[in-house]
Amino acid sequence: DCQLVCKAAQQMASDFGEIDCRYLFVSRQALSLPSSDSMAPKGMPWMRKTAQESSLKTLLAKLDLQFEDVEHLFGKMAGMSREHFRLETETDWSDFWAALNQEPIKQRIQALIENRKMMAHKYFCSVGLFDDTPWAIVDFGWFLTSQQALWKLLQSLGWQREISGYYLALKSKRVCLSEAGRTMAMFYEPPINNPWKEQAAVFKYQILIEHVAGCADHPSVHHYRNDEAGKPIAAFKSSVTDEAVTFCKDLHEEALAFIDINVSLIDDLRDPTTCRYVLEVVTRSFFEEPTIEATDELSHLLVATDQNGLDVASIVRPLSLAMALLPLLPNRGPFKKLWSKRFDFFWPEASKVVTPRSVLKVADYAQKISSMRARILKHILKHG
Repeated sequence: DCQLVCKAAQQMASDFGEIDCRYLFVSRQALSLPSSDSMAPKGMPWMRKTAQESSLKTLLAKLDLQFEDVEHLFGKMAGMSREHFRLETETDWSDFWAALNQEPIKQRIQALIENRKMMAHKYFCSVGLFDDTPWAIVDFGWFLTSQQALWKLLQSLGWQREISGYYLALKSKRVCLSEAGRTMAMFYEPPINNPWKEQAAVFKYQILIEHVAGCADHPSVHHYRNDEAGKPIAAFKSSVTDEAVTFCKDLHEEALAFIDINVSLIDDLRDPTTCRYVLEVVTRSFFEEPTIEATDELSHLLVATDQNGLDVASIVRPLSLAMALLPLLPNRGPFKKLWSKRFDFFWPEASKVVTPRSVLKVADYAQKISSMRARILKHILKHG
C-alpha cells in the first residue's frame, strides 16, 4: 500500500536526519499463514473476520487450497453450493476447523506453513529486519493485524525485541498493544459510544485512500520464494497490465513533483495539529466533491478488500435503475441479492458523477418516498 509513501519519504529524508526508508514487500497473506501456530481460531484469528465474506472459496484461498483439494472433507457440508457455501453458524465453523485437522490435509497445511515461514525468514534477513539497527514499519493503518502477525512471526524466528509502527490512522477496535507492539498514529478513531466527536474523513474513505494513495506498480504479495540465483524475493498473486503500471508511474511522478514544488510546507506540516487539519480538508474536498477530471482518471481502478483479491470491483460505477429504486423494494425474495450489493459502491460520490441525470432523479424520488413511508409507519406504531 505504501510504495508512493515510501518514495515520498525517501525524497524528504534529508530534512529528517537522513532516515533510511526501505520498501518492504509484504501483505496480509504473506504474513498470516506463516505466523500461524495451530489450526484453530486462536492460532489463525485472521481466518474469521466480521466484515469479510466467509465462503469456503475465500477461506481456503487463505490456506492456499482450492475446493477440489478438500471436497471429500467439505462436500457434505457445502452441498450444491460447493466452494460458494458460506459459514454462518458456530456449528459451521466448528465443522470447518474439525475438517482442517484431519489427515492428510492437516499435514499438508503444516508443511506449507513451515515452508512459508522459512522463506519469510530469509527475505526478512535480506532486507535488514534482523540487523541491530532500530527500525519501525510505516503504513496507512487500520487494525494493526499486519503488525501483530509480523511481530508474532518474527518472535517465532527468534527475534526478541518489541516492534514499532507509525500509521496514518488507527481504528477503535484495533489489536491491543500487548499483541501488536508500540504504535503511533496521526488519527485515532473515537469510540463508537462517543457521539460528540466527529469521525475523521480518513476513516470514512480508508478503502479509497488505500487504493488511490496506495496505488503500486506491482500486485499483492502472496508469499516469498527464491529467484534463479537463490535470492529471496516476493512472489505475487497475479500480474499487472502495462496500462496499470503506466498509470501508477504517472501518478507517482505527479505526487513527487508536487513535493518538490511545495517543499517549503514541510516546516508547517511538522506540527501535528496543522498536519491533521490539512489532511482532513484535502481528504474531504477530494473524495466528497470529486471533479469530472478526477473521476475519469481514477474510474478504471479496481478495489479488493479480500486478502487474496477475490472480491475485485470497480472503484467507480454508475448507479443502475434497479439500484436507484432499491429503497422502494423489499429486502426479501428476488430483491435480497440486490440489497446485498447496496454497499458495493466504494466511491458513491464519484459514481453519481458518472450516473445519468435521469437515474439520479429516480434515486432521489425513491429515497424521499422511502423516508416518508418510514415516518408514517413510525407514527402509526406510536399512536396506533
